[in-house]
Amino acid sequence: MHLKIRVCQCLKAELSSDVDAAYVRLVEALNKGDFDEVAAMSAASFGSAAESIEYHRVMVQERNHAWMGGLRTELDKGDAVIVVGAAHLPRPYGLVTLLRHAGYDVRLTMLPTN
Repeated sequence: MHLKIRVCQCLKAELSSDVDAAYVRLVEALNKGDFDEVAAMSAASFGSAAESIEYHRVMVQERNHAWMGGLRTELDKGDAVIVVGAAHLPRPYGLVTLLRHAGYDVRLTMLPTN
């Protein structure tokens, strides 16, 4: 019940914003490799800093670490593509950092803004 309320609050914040402008801002940040901006956008979508921290600990940080074994297995096979939400990319526990620290060459791909 507690998590459901948090998710609803996050959705309410996102739905009340200008989705098209937020999308363009997110894509521009990703295209520049500005993961600090991606993290800031993600954190701003929560009702409070405490909610943001708890959500990212459980839903992003812990999941990223749990995924690493499987990601390495698939990446080592070759011809793999990883598709995740933008919140999984930034921060020291983000997949970009985790994969680079594991020895992978992570390169940015430019996304269209429309």
